[in-house]
Amino acid sequence: MMETMETMMDGVSLERAPVTTVTFGTRVAKVLAALRWAFVLNRSRIALSELTDEQLADIGVSRYEAERECRKVGLF
Repeated sequence: MMETMETMMDGVSLERAPVTTVTFGTRVAKVLAALRWAFVLNRSRIALSELTDEQLADIGVSRYEAERECRKVGLF
């Protein structure tokens, strides 16, 4: 049984994995990505608020649902 354990441990490294550091550039990129997403989401909500009832029906969204979504940024 010990031979089996030794054989199993042959390929195991007991060294610690390298620690990855988050650079300033990575943090800035994440902030910019979040801002970009917020901008796109805001523009989408503005576009949604400008649709007619017929256009909303075409995409399967009720006026109530559209208004509820647009309230998240204070458009209604």
